[in-house]
Amino acid sequence: MSTQTEKTYQTALKRVSQNVFDGKKMTSTILSNAENINKIFNWMDKENIPLNSQKTILSAIHSITEEYTTLPKKVMAMLSKRFNATKTAIKKELNEELNNPKEKYAEKIINPDTLNELKEKLKAELKDIYQPTKDVRYLIISLYTGISAPCRPQDFYNSIVTTKERIDADPHKDEKNYLLMDEGILIINKGKTKNSRRTIPIPEDVLDDIIEFHRKSKSKWLIPATQDNSEHMEQSAFTKLMQRTFKQHYGKNISASMLRKIHISKIYKEIDKEFPEFDSILKKLKEKAAAMGHALTTQEIYARLKNIV
Repeated sequence: MSTQTEKTYQTALKRVSQNVFDGKKMTSTILSNAENINKIFNWMDKENIPLNSQKTILSAIHSITEEYTTLPKKVMAMLSKRFNATKTAIKKELNEELNNPKEKYAEKIINPDTLNELKEKLKAELKDIYQPTKDVRYLIISLYTGISAPCRPQDFYNSIVTTKERIDADPHKDEKNYLLMDEGILIINKGKTKNSRRTIPIPEDVLDDIIEFHRKSKSKWLIPATQDNSEHMEQSAFTKLMQRTFKQHYGKNISASMLRKIHISKIYKEIDKEFPEFDSILKKLKEKAAAMGHALTTQEIYARLKNIV
């Protein structure tokens, strides 16, 4: 299990602990009780937890049940049945998304050409002193509007801002993400998938925003936590900040994942016009998938949105 996966599971288990068991650690005693397992299922259903989040929670629980070899067979069967049902539901949802993307995404689509207008509005709120929420929010939008291949949130918030000379002296440099200010590149070594390792050029205007942000924040992290800039931002805080921003300005809950999908759909439109020959199209799509840090098959799914963006 990777460090990132382990951290994700710990966050999922903590979430269940706080919401279902009043903060109590999920020990073998708690998980041995079928009634407690049903409490977890009921909480996920009542709170309408997204299917992918449910899968993560169930995977996290499974990861600790491996340590508890004495759990009743009934409990293990319950967990297995729910996990398989969740996977089936995710597959069904994906098929529906592929067949009718407009119905699924109509309420979450925005015109990507308006993002620069949003960036300018947020920039007008900045001051010479550090305002954590406003400054972080502006930097996030700058990154997503300026970089030619928008990253996953963790690629950004797990990155350390530094220089090439400093990382050359780090014996663990191949295990971390870096934003090199002197070279204007983002190096992703620690990502979600095997396709995540890559180097991304940072446009000059975005690099200027990053340098100015870190002059004020004094944080080593590309995107620090708004409450403590000695720590990087966490996924949940990143998502909430994004959704609040887009809800305020567009009346829609837009996530980083949706921005990536919108970006790909726009690229497919442009490629359709510019490269009529199949071989040229395929080459361009492979290049874009590599830059985005995902598989071409993932990109094909995102591209279904091209007719509604």
